[in-house]
Amino acid sequence: ADEAIIPDYVLFDFGVYGVAAKTWNATTVSGGLRYDIRNLSGESMFEDDTERFTAFTKNFSNLSASLGATHAVSEHVSLKANISRGFRAPNLSELSSNGEHEGTNRYEIGDQTLKSEISTSVDAGIEIATNHIDISVAPYFNYISNYIFYNRLLGAGGADSLIDGAPAFQFSQQSARLMGIEAGFDVHPHPLDWLHFENTVSFVRGQFVTPVDGSKNLPLIAPASLLTELRAEFPEVLKAFGNLYAKVEMNAVATQNNFFAGYETETYTKGYVLFNAGLGTDIKIAGQKRFSLNVGVQNIGDIGYQSHLSRLKYADENPVTGRVGVFNMGRNFTARLIIPFEWKL
Repeated sequence: ADEAIIPDYVLFDFGVYGVAAKTWNATTVSGGLRYDIRNLSGESMFEDDTERFTAFTKNFSNLSASLGATHAVSEHVSLKANISRGFRAPNLSELSSNGEHEGTNRYEIGDQTLKSEISTSVDAGIEIATNHIDISVAPYFNYISNYIFYNRLLGAGGADSLIDGAPAFQFSQQSARLMGIEAGFDVHPHPLDWLHFENTVSFVRGQFVTPVDGSKNLPLIAPASLLTELRAEFPEVLKAFGNLYAKVEMNAVATQNNFFAGYETETYTKGYVLFNAGLGTDIKIAGQKRFSLNVGVQNIGDIGYQSHLSRLKYADENPVTGRVGVFNMGRNFTARLIIPFEWKL
C-alpha cells in the first residue's frame, strides 16, 4: 500500500504443550502445560529521507498452565471449576505502529518497550440438564498484569493531539482485572420436542488496578446483554421439506456507562433492543436433498444503534444524518441458497 502503519517484519512462533485427564467415579480432573516462544523482528523503513520505523528485535517466552475439575453431582447436575495461567505477547501493531489506521480514523503509535501480558484466571460453573430445561451459570475472575490498551493523546489545553489530521492514540500497559458471569437458560418441553426457548446472558466488568487519568474502567468492554431465541424445528414436514425451522430473536444490550474516560478516550454508549427472524429448510426431490434455502431479516425495527466495541463510533459527523460516528446496519434482508454437488469416483 502507499501508506504504511507498521514496518515489514519477520515473525517466528513455536509452542509445545501437553494435556492429561483422569476420571474417578463421577469426578474428572484435567490439566495442561504449554511453553511458547515468539521472535519478532521489525525492519527499518525510511520515508522522504526520514526514518519512519526503526529496526528492532524482540523475544518473548512464557509458560501457560491450567487445572480443572468436573463433578457430576447427579444425573442432571454437574459442577465445574478451573484455574489457569496464560500469556499473550504484544503484536507488531502494539509494538511499532506509526501511522493512520484508515479503518479506525486513528493515528496509532506503538511502544517497543511493551511486555507480555500475564493472565491468572479462576472460573466455576454449574450445569443443570433435564428433559425439559437446561440451565448453566459460570462466573469468572481474571487478573492480567501488563494489560495492553490504547488511550487518546491530548495536546495543549486538553484538545485532541492530531497527527496528519487524525486523533493520535498510543499503546500502553497497566495491571487490570476482569470479572463477569455467563448464564444460559434453554426450555425444550416434552412432548413439544420441536420447540426451543433459549436465553443467554453475559456480563463483564473490566477495571484497572491503578486508575489511568482518573478512570478505572478498561476500554472496549462489552456491556451486559441478553440474547433470546424462540425456535421451532421440524425435521420432517411432508415429503418435500426436511429440517424446517422458524425462529425469532431478541438481542437486548444495556447502556455502557462504565467506559474508559481517561484522556477522553471513550464515551458512553446507549443501549438498544433488536429483533430478528429467520426461516429455512432443505428441499427434497425424489426423496433426495437437492438444495437448502434460508431467508432472514435482521433489525426488524430498523433501529439506529452503535456498538460500544465499534472503533468507528468516533468518526466525524455524518453531514446527511447529523449523527456523529458510523452507526450499525439497519433493517437487512438476507436469502441464501445452498446447492450441494457430489462426485463419486
